[in-house]
Amino acid sequence: YIYDCILTSATVNEYLGREIGDATLDSGSRYGILRPLEELEKALKSYNGIVVTHEHPQAGIDYTNEAHKHLIMGTVGTNASIKGKDLVNDVILYDKELIRLVQLPDNDKQKIRDLSVGYSHELEKKQGTYEGKQYDFVMRNLVANHLAVVDDGRVDKAMLSDNNSIKEVNKPMKK
Repeated sequence: YIYDCILTSATVNEYLGREIGDATLDSGSRYGILRPLEELEKALKSYNGIVVTHEHPQAGIDYTNEAHKHLIMGTVGTNASIKGKDLVNDVILYDKELIRLVQLPDNDKQKIRDLSVGYSHELEKKQGTYEGKQYDFVMRNLVANHLAVVDDGRVDKAMLSDNNSIKEVNKPMKK
């Protein structure tokens, strides 16, 4: 159980054209996409109770389908909130192997702890600058779908807390 993790932030992140899904874009070029604070605030409730996965699954996965049950490695809490420009919530991990990878020492190459939210959204083609970063698109109408624990997430601050805050959920009760 990890309290108050930053899941995402109001920021500009780079995406390759092929990741955006617009055939008119150069697939190998980089485009800045702004995730504005007001859109995170509008979507806040959708960040409650979503599943945690190891890496991003294929788009359109139905987590209620028995065939995809193995992808669920944990869950996000039910108290999503905005702190400054960050969207935070608790994260609960169930999968022993994922917990092991998260708890590895910082110098271990297998260690993972970055977070990356998977969501549906609409893109508004709009150029500008946010906190000194250029953007070409603005994310609108976000709806969170899952939270992936990844090797290298786009939002620098979005990560699981240090190992000391990770508690085992299923410890046997003392008599």
